[in-house]
Amino acid sequence: MGAYTEKSTVTPSLAGLTPYAPPGDLSPRSRTSYAWDPQWPVKPDVVFEGGNLLSDGVATWREPALSLLTTGHDVTRAHLTEFTDTSAATALAAQLAANIYADQPTRWPETVRGLMVHSAEWTPAMRARLGRNTMQEKVDVL
Repeated sequence: MGAYTEKSTVTPSLAGLTPYAPPGDLSPRSRTSYAWDPQWPVKPDVVFEGGNLLSDGVATWREPALSLLTTGHDVTRAHLTEFTDTSAATALAAQLAANIYADQPTRWPETVRGLMVHSAEWTPAMRARLGRNTMQEKVDVL
């Protein structure tokens, strides 16, 4: 399980700052096994939206516009709160698994996971990061 992001809109008041990750790429706090031994497939198997960070080229920090929203724990002070990174992505993955299971209640958990993994696709940004030859090598190994 990992996180990617499509969140890249920066308000004019934040001029000079840019999203850390480009749209469609891994979220800044998601990790991959790409550096591991080449005989193993690239991980994670699936990614869901995890938000993005702002950068000035030196430091990074959170920006509400680049985060997901969820209900807050103290609704008397704030109905909504920011939610990011792989925790947010995991919640979205759990939602998809629950929806599949609700539609197909006789399926085993392994089947639901398999449906999720085998329906996953790389975004153009993820493909560009690996390059065509590297991707083909990974496919050939499998």
